[in-house]
Amino acid sequence: MLDLEALGWENIFRRLAMLRARLAGNLIRIGTDIVTSQREAAGIISFRSSDAEALAALLRMRSVRVEARNGLVRVSPHFHNRKRDR
Repeated sequence: MLDLEALGWENIFRRLAMLRARLAGNLIRIGTDIVTSQREAAGIISFRSSDAEALAALLRMRSVRVEARNGLVRVSPHFHNRKRDR
């Protein structure tokens, strides 16, 4: 079992911020409207999609864990995600 205390909460939060920033940058680069506040989001990003349910289904088929609700797709990277993870 992973010992989060041993990893250090500051390290975990720093990693989440880096993953979120990278994801946000990629979404912005392709013209996506991110609706989650940069300051209050922790690692979560929600963005608009004209067909959120279809996009979420496609991403899930590619083993990307997301949620879709009310025209938004929600992505929640975790500290253990790697660059090569989708």
